[in-house]
Amino acid sequence: MSGGVPPADHAQAAPDPASGAAATSDAGPSGWLAALLHSLQARVRLLALDVQRAGLSLAQIVMLALLCGLLVFTAWLGLMAALCLAVLAMNLHAIWAAVLVIALNLLVARLLWHRVSYLATLLTLPAVRAHLLGREPHG
Repeated sequence: MSGGVPPADHAQAAPDPASGAAATSDAGPSGWLAALLHSLQARVRLLALDVQRAGLSLAQIVMLALLCGLLVFTAWLGLMAALCLAVLAMNLHAIWAAVLVIALNLLVARLLWHRVSYLATLLTLPAVRAHLLGREPHG
């Protein structure tokens, strides 16, 4: 018995069923529990960033849609002004100027609407969806 361990030391080393079993089972899965928490935090962080980007995109969509509506309205007013000038003055120069203003307004409105269409795709949280589906996000 000189080289052996005393029986009292064996009793201390053995896990206590009431308290030690829980500590032993927590020690084993603590690695995967930490990994699970880290993964959850990463997903929540990604969701927060994507929701923030979607919110900013929505604000831009509203602002650009209002500007687009204003440009379409001014194009309508320009069209009416051109019609009045054609009927009253028969001045082709004024008509062509009005047509140019209308065309310019409609072109700008089309460009703005194209931007609104792109920003609307960001409202679908593409990075979160791509991550959950295991794909790379676009842009």
